[in-house]
Amino acid sequence: MDIEKERIILQLRAEGKSYATIAKETGVGKQTALDVCKKYRERVATLAALELDELYTQQRITSRDRIEALASLSRRVRNEIERRDLSTIPTEKLIELYLKQEAALKEEIIEPDFKSSQEQEEGRQSREYLDGIAGALMA
Repeated sequence: MDIEKERIILQLRAEGKSYATIAKETGVGKQTALDVCKKYRERVATLAALELDELYTQQRITSRDRIEALASLSRRVRNEIERRDLSTIPTEKLIELYLKQEAALKEEIIEPDFKSSQEQEEGRQSREYLDGIAGALMA
């Protein structure tokens, strides 16, 4: 298989396409598409991260903006809770909102994992080595 076809397969997978769709669009079998993606697992992950980054940029929805918005709302809710006398005013809903915002804020801190070509290659080599060991142990 030529390098250009492999590149197209990897790009389609990074865009979230199924192996069946990739097979139809490229004229290869599903197993071939799967084999190419497995061979270049780190490349697919990096391309997917780049696709996601581009989507965030296009939508003007950056992780930083979401974190700032959630942090602002969380501060406002926390300030409201601090102003209230919790012994006399029911605040279950306010506390629930505060906890939900804190959880959402924690989730937003995770960023796509961009890897250099060297890091991708090192990861692939490590996995191939471990797969070889696992295969030998299974035999």
